[in-house]
Amino acid sequence: MLTSKQRLSFFFERTREHDLFGPDGAASSLPEPLGGNPGYNRSDVYRLSWDYTLSPTLLNRFYAGATTGSRTMARSTPTAARPNPRDFPPYRRVGRAKICIPNYPNCDDDFPQVNFTNSEFTNWGVAAPNGSDNIVVEFHDDMTKSLGSHTFKWGYFYNNTHYNGFGLQNISGNVTFQNLNTGVPLNTSQATGGGSAFASFLLGQVSGYSLDTPRYLATEFRSHEAYFQDDWRVSQRLTLNLGLRFELSLPLLVGDNQASDLSPSTPNPGAGGLPGALVFAGSGPGRIGSDTLTSGWNGWGPRLGFAYGLNNKTTIRGAASRSFGPLTYEGSSSHNLGIVQRITVSDQSQGLNPLWVLQNGAPAWAQVPISIPPWATAPTSPITTGKRPARHPMRSLSPSISNAR
Repeated sequence: MLTSKQRLSFFFERTREHDLFGPDGAASSLPEPLGGNPGYNRSDVYRLSWDYTLSPTLLNRFYAGATTGSRTMARSTPTAARPNPRDFPPYRRVGRAKICIPNYPNCDDDFPQVNFTNSEFTNWGVAAPNGSDNIVVEFHDDMTKSLGSHTFKWGYFYNNTHYNGFGLQNISGNVTFQNLNTGVPLNTSQATGGGSAFASFLLGQVSGYSLDTPRYLATEFRSHEAYFQDDWRVSQRLTLNLGLRFELSLPLLVGDNQASDLSPSTPNPGAGGLPGALVFAGSGPGRIGSDTLTSGWNGWGPRLGFAYGLNNKTTIRGAASRSFGPLTYEGSSSHNLGIVQRITVSDQSQGLNPLWVLQNGAPAWAQVPISIPPWATAPTSPITTGKRPARHPMRSLSPSISNAR
């Protein structure tokens, strides 16, 4: 407490969780690097609040908070406090494998994952590091004023959220082998058709695979909100709650302009000029000339509530409000086409033909990032001259009514 009219409080919390591997950690059926999947969760939480009674009928409350965190799920040891997208990968597994399947992006930082169907043999390897770094900062300021039968409230809210996702899951190999490739053709029952997933492995007949390139995608969400409401005691029995909120979501920002999105209206030269093409943030050939892919969004959210006392024992309450979800691009939240590769393919021939043979390596894949989209009309011109509107956040109308005795 600062004075009789002012109160200040502060809160801090630190979390450090580590899942270990080996004698002091989680048990595994196979030794590293064939098994084991430890990780860690780190976060620091800060909270500050300041209550100031300006007069007997006027109160101000300011509060702010910040959360920083990093979480990874992998067989790895961190060598940097936070990943740097320009020097990735920042997480190294214990003892580099130096083994990978041909034509995969990286042989240094993980052991290939080899999977066998029907649980006839223990799978080898686990996913390399993947997780996220998160920073959330918020500011609130609320005022409350009592005036006769009215209690007025108004305030402001600001949020800045960084979600930075990183991953190396399938950089050195992730392949699956099934019994169908070595069994009786088109007989999917191992009991009658035989076959062995391990035999398929010895022959190198791949029935499924995943391939990822290293990624660190940093996204920043920014929003402003303001509101005004009136709790009006109309009579001894009836109280109304009337409110209005304004929400402003600024355009999403992505680190190093690593953002692409589907533009339904942009002509696609690769499809004869039909509308619908990928657009890329940033300036230069094949990009839109802006650091953001959207123009932001704003909306109004009204609120109406009431409480009516039928008698000394029964009160009827009702409310209706309009609210909005977070701002996104078209296609929700995954916007990395042309920036990273994430490929997953499975066999559709029931074992008649392998997808590819292990010793020959994975099928060819497009190198990323793509600096100039192959379908760009002119390498010296931006794809479009302006930003298009953001995808509207999800709207929610929430009516409710209840009876309390």
